[in-house]
Amino acid sequence: MHTWNWHTWQGRPYLTCSLLQDWRHGFFSQQFWAQPPAELTQALAPTAAVYRVKQVHGNTVLSASEAEIDSSEVDAANQAKFVDADGLFSQQSNQAMWVCSADCTPVLMADASTGHVSAVHAGWRGTALKIVPMAIARLQSQGSQLHNLRIALGPAIAGEVYQVSTTVAAQVGVTVLTGLTESIDPVPILNQF
Repeated sequence: MHTWNWHTWQGRPYLTCSLLQDWRHGFFSQQFWAQPPAELTQALAPTAAVYRVKQVHGNTVLSASEAEIDSSEVDAANQAKFVDADGLFSQQSNQAMWVCSADCTPVLMADASTGHVSAVHAGWRGTALKIVPMAIARLQSQGSQLHNLRIALGPAIAGEVYQVSTTVAAQVGVTVLTGLTESIDPVPILNQF
């Protein structure tokens, strides 16, 4: 049985999952919403390189190197321009993969053998577009085997407070049903520190 544990950083709570205990990770609560991942990484691994993306409710999963941005590229508000995607995976140690969510499900994956991790923003659109299998395939392209993957789904909105239309339910349902009959073909979260 895996447990969820509350921790405190700077007087505010965040959650961890015992399934991922070998990797520094956290599901930060709404009290942290104004702090960017670069600041939050200080709670987990101050020396880690931080990677994040501009989430667009799709199914693109990028490697850390694919998500790197040129620090000279900024928008009108002097903010760095992040690459559009909804998932990231590490390529080496000491890389912190970040996704942000409010209602959508954050998914953290870690490979017990290679140490690679992935962080995925999985809303209903991304789920219907099979973002989690896409992230698993990207980890497999790095040498991961399914039996070595540990996957934790973080807190998300509940059905009692967020209903969807029949059309949306059908889109997601078809994806789940086809996912049960398909296998993930091998292809030729913060990383373990």
